[in-house]
Amino acid sequence: MSLNELKSQIATLELQEQRELKTFLEELEADAWDAQIEADAKAGRLDHLFEEAEKEYAAGLGRPLKGSLKEAFKEYQATVSEQSVNVKP
Repeated sequence: MSLNELKSQIATLELQEQRELKTFLEELEADAWDAQIEADAKAGRLDHLFEEAEKEYAAGLGRPLKGSLKEAFKEYQATVSEQSVNVKP
């Protein structure tokens, strides 16, 4: 099935099914992103960022996080999802 055919099929879904598909695709993308970040970290490609963050924290430039990053990201996703509930072909 081509991408255009898939888009046409998605356009025929009920709104709730489109929302479920959107959630599924967002989770799929998030999992792929997590895997890429983990691979980059293991390969040392993020070391310079870790070192920079440690230096800034040691210099007193850091501040504590409220809650976890995962919670903050979920809250952000919920806000974005509410703003864009329609899936367009």
